[in-house]
Amino acid sequence: MSLVISFPFCLDQYRPAIRYRFQTELQGTLNQLRQTEASGSKLLRVQLDGIREGTETERRKLDADYTKLREGLAAQLEPLERAQLNPELYADEKMEGERRRVTAADFVAPASGTTLNVIARNDALKEAVERVSKQVEEQQAMHRRLVEAIAREELGLPNEFYPEPKKPGEGPRLKDMRIRDAKVASDMRRLELALNATVADLAAGEEAVAKAHLTDRNAYLDSLNTKRESFVEEARERDKIRRDRLNQLNTQIADAAAEHAQIVRKFQAHTQALEDDHARAKQRHDDTHLPPIARIEQKISGIFDPMEETIGLYKVIFLPPPDMPEDAKLQYRWAAGMFQFLVVFGTLFLLDLIPIVVKLLSRAGPYDVLVEHSEFIANLNWITFRDHFQKHGSNWPGPAPVDPASASGLLRPYYAPPPPVAPPSEPSDASAPAKVGLPTQPQPEQGASA
Repeated sequence: MSLVISFPFCLDQYRPAIRYRFQTELQGTLNQLRQTEASGSKLLRVQLDGIREGTETERRKLDADYTKLREGLAAQLEPLERAQLNPELYADEKMEGERRRVTAADFVAPASGTTLNVIARNDALKEAVERVSKQVEEQQAMHRRLVEAIAREELGLPNEFYPEPKKPGEGPRLKDMRIRDAKVASDMRRLELALNATVADLAAGEEAVAKAHLTDRNAYLDSLNTKRESFVEEARERDKIRRDRLNQLNTQIADAAAEHAQIVRKFQAHTQALEDDHARAKQRHDDTHLPPIARIEQKISGIFDPMEETIGLYKVIFLPPPDMPEDAKLQYRWAAGMFQFLVVFGTLFLLDLIPIVVKLLSRAGPYDVLVEHSEFIANLNWITFRDHFQKHGSNWPGPAPVDPASASGLLRPYYAPPPPVAPPSEPSDASAPAKVGLPTQPQPEQGASA
């Protein structure tokens, strides 16, 4: 009741402190929310700048690639457009060039089939001359080696073919080398004859080639007047190839422009999608942080409800302020804890003490008599038993208890066991109770009513 009565006065007294406490805590929460909101906004700005820089870089790269391709194709257009041919003029120029080329001293007319056959035969003869010349040189080298070996063999010295030394003079080895030398000399003469015949054939072939070239030149001069039509056809074919290439380049340029426009549209759509995603992320960020910030700002400058004031009163009294130093917080917590302990302990102590004091200070009533009746009777029986036990305890039937630790063993000093034959006698005192005594061991249930 005292707390209930004093609560409005404490609340009114501590209201500025409560307001300051709540404003301090809300301001700390507001600062954290603003810091989180600022960091999130900064991250979103960085992401937006990265998106814009990346898209700008990619767009410049796309434009540079398209410009490079278009300029490369356009550079091929101008030479093709200037290379337009007049077949007649082209034929006249080719004819004039052919006449100057034919009249040159080193001019060689295109070879006919006969001339090509003669040239092929001469090439075969040249290869034969080279092959036979090589064989002749090999035989001459072998002849020189044999002559030297024969001379050393006659002197008894080691040689290339027989490195073992022997006595000077004739011998089978010397005869063998002379026979071998004679065979080499014969082969060498045969090859020389074949070489001379091949060289003579080659000289005749060279004369035949010269005659064939002269015949071909005269035939080419005779057919020069008929080549103008072929030059005209050649000019028309080249002009057709030029026009086809020109159309192909124009088609490639148009396709490149259309493809670049399509890529730019897709790139713009992708960029717009990224910006829309960023706008949605910014909206989610604002919806997450701005309403709590606005609510806290409104609550700081507004009025607190009774429940918040009650909680604030508890915080002001029992909890240290957030900006309090740690040492002061320890002292504050100790004092607040002691206050809480005293309040709780005092309340519980009073709750336990009041019934006891009331019991002690009040007189007995009807309920107490009813409650204590059985206890009063039991206490009175115990007093009567204690007064008559020494006088009549020895007359109780039954042997003494054997177990000294039992409850019956405690009564052994106060009575003597009855005689074994004589039955127990009745008590002589008329004021003693009719039957008072302890039950015997064989009949444990018969003394309960005493």
